[in-house]
Amino acid sequence: MFEIYDQTFKRFIPVPNAQEVKIEGWEDFRFFIHRPLTVEGFSDKNWRISEMSTGCGIGESQKTKPTAIEYVTQKLSKFNTPEYRQIIMAKAKELRGE
Repeated sequence: MFEIYDQTFKRFIPVPNAQEVKIEGWEDFRFFIHRPLTVEGFSDKNWRISEMSTGCGIGESQKTKPTAIEYVTQKLSKFNTPEYRQIIMAKAKELRGE
């Protein structure tokens, strides 16, 4: 099951119709692509990629799946360091209560 983390209500929300995706250079992390959550529910427009262990979205929603994958790949390439990876893992444990 894929879930995103709702910052407002501090809880995980199941995401319908999400698919796992691979991000180049980040193969040791798991990501999924999904429709973004809005105040009305899940949108039928745009696509967003989230990291699976934290449920946190990465960057802005994009119009197509390929554009979303490319956007996140470029965005994450700026943070591809051991220190940043440790921050992500610590945040995942915190959000999951581990």
